Amino acid sequence: MMDKSSWKSMTLAEFCEIRRGETITKAQTSEGAVPVIAGGQKPAYYHAESNRESGTVVVAGSGAYAGFVSFWNEPIWVSDAFSVVPDREVATPKFIYYLLRNVQEAIYALKSGGGVPHVYGKEVGRMVFLVPPLNEQKEIVRMLDSFTELEAELEAELEAELEARRKQYEHYRNQLLTFAPDQGGVRWLTLANVGSFIRGNGIQKNVLASSGKPVIHYGQVFTHYGAWATQTKSKIDEGLWASARKAFQGDLVLATTSENVEDVCKAVAWLGDEAAAVSSDAMIFKHDLDPLYATYWFQSTHFSAFKQSLVTGTKVKRISAEALGRLPIAVPSLDEQRVIGRQLQTFESLLVDHSIGLPAEIAARRKQYEFYRNQLLSFEETPA
Repeated sequence: MMDKSSWKSMTLAEFCEIRRGETITKAQTSEGAVPVIAGGQKPAYYHAESNRESGTVVVAGSGAYAGFVSFWNEPIWVSDAFSVVPDREVATPKFIYYLLRNVQEAIYALKSGGGVPHVYGKEVGRMVFLVPPLNEQKEIVRMLDSFTELEAELEAELEAELEARRKQYEHYRNQLLTFAPDQGGVRWLTLANVGSFIRGNGIQKNVLASSGKPVIHYGQVFTHYGAWATQTKSKIDEGLWASARKAFQGDLVLATTSENVEDVCKAVAWLGDEAAAVSSDAMIFKHDLDPLYATYWFQSTHFSAFKQSLVTGTKVKRISAEALGRLPIAVPSLDEQRVIGRQLQTFESLLVDHSIGLPAEIAARRKQYEFYRNQLLSFEETPA
């Protein structure tokens, strides 16, 4: 264990210059390869000039990722963000990067503002850190760089394996959902023959809350869930609930509006114990099918091929209830539907459930790295 008795307690502003960026719009840029760092986790665009040298620590200033800490080993243009430049007699840039990444959640907690959250340099500058001598910083950076490289290699291997499993799953799903036109015990029907579509109603994003009655709005259908859902991320109050259109256990909820064709008609089986209100950018499909089987059918390659010609719109893609009703579905016996649905549910869990399988292994690697970094960069001060 490293002896940390010589580490000094200082605010960040005491040994670093915290400098605001210079706003530049995309229209003001010149063609070039210099990353423009603004409010996101990745470059907003590129420019021909830089305003910071290589080896700069940057904290995003505003937007959804306000407070995100990054390190750049190349010249950059800092825009809607601020750079943290240490006094080289006290600290090195890479050590500062690891120091700030170790308190990333605390920096996120500094967000303020209404519609567009901001993190301000003066607030980060007040944060107190324990700073070791330069020779110890060098050793900590060396260890963390090595561990980061190893962790990245292992995670890349796991991600590659997970991607291979996804392709295997998609192949398996399509095989299970492939039926010959004359296959015995399987009927080919239109969706209008097996159920009915009910459009959700006008629940706007600005009325969503963290408590109240469950609601599924545009995006949650395929962003937050796998094939099934038992709870929602957002709520609405009792007044809106009274007039809302609701999905009950076993109903499907479908996205009917998106910026790309692939996401139109993606579905989730609502398996929650209570009803969930549905917004107007989605539809409720009431049916007599096994809910998981029906959901996986909506996700299948076969269904995607059928729906392409029925989606309308240029920038925003939509599909109507009438068009959905014309789409075909293979309907085996209810028992076979249940078997197929449960088989696919089990396979999908291995891909998306962070408590089992490869996702659990990836999450464990990240936690291991965060624990190791925290052990190197913090310690409890002893009373004077």
